[in-house]
Amino acid sequence: MRTIPLLAGALVSSMLIAAMSAAVDAAPRKDRVRGNAHGLGTRSLGLPPITLFDLRVQAQSGAMGEKPKGHVFLEVSQKASADAEALPILDVHVRVSCLRVASDPFRPEDRLATVAGVITRSRTSGVVKGEGLLILVFDSDDPNGVQGIAYFLTPFPAECPHPLDVLPSVLGSSQFLALTDGDVRVEDAEP
Repeated sequence: MRTIPLLAGALVSSMLIAAMSAAVDAAPRKDRVRGNAHGLGTRSLGLPPITLFDLRVQAQSGAMGEKPKGHVFLEVSQKASADAEALPILDVHVRVSCLRVASDPFRPEDRLATVAGVITRSRTSGVVKGEGLLILVFDSDDPNGVQGIAYFLTPFPAECPHPLDVLPSVLGSSQFLALTDGDVRVEDAEP
């Protein structure tokens, strides 16, 4: 008679251990930035010139930025007016060789990521294969939070910059482009 309660207790214990193990496994083991999005430059606020962008990104690395890999497709265009045809100003494919992610310790629902790499294809005059592109990605789980990107054509950095080191370049500038459609998720392996 005592074996039934003992077996039931053992079964419940093993189920709890399995559930706790699954919860630990659910935490991301890699930093990731992935998704598709479209957006609008905040400088314009709907006034000419209007900056538009399309972004597709799949990037991942270890929790400390090691072994980054993935790709980015970024198209940026401008319109002289709301009715005008969009003129391309940047159309590139990038092989990711840098990914760093940071969560805001005071607002854990907000995350930043630096994604950088070498341009492997360019359809933009004056932007050549082999140049570097750095993108700062803003992600928030808060519906009123900041979602968007800032991008910089750059010589490839010797070290992968931390997102908080790139942020001052964006603040107070016209570089920020807000997401208006789609979603780009930043996942931090070390929340």
